[in-house]
Amino acid sequence: MKARAGYAAEIILRSEWAREHFLALDIPASARPFIKIHGHCRINGRDYAAPLGIREIGAAIGLGDSLEEAVGAAIEHAEAVEGLELEFDRNALSAAMESIEQGREFGVEW
Repeated sequence: MKARAGYAAEIILRSEWAREHFLALDIPASARPFIKIHGHCRINGRDYAAPLGIREIGAAIGLGDSLEEAVGAAIEHAEAVEGLELEFDRNALSAAMESIEQGREFGVEW
């Protein structure tokens, strides 16, 4: 089995509304393979995240030949999804990348 890319990144998608309500989602076909939804269901051809009592509804995935490329793809996929009160922390992966750089200074290689 061959990996599709050398790196992957994941951004958590959240919606306070989805904690207690079905959340209707608009997911473009181009992003669909990279969007993973908890409690996903389709009702009359529309995507929904079923309420699970938490605001985390799933994740956007990015793949790339470098960490930076994977992070950029994950952000692009997250931005493509639309839903009520849907949000993600675009800085979360930046903080992780800073930690990786600090690790490299101590000889930790990826």
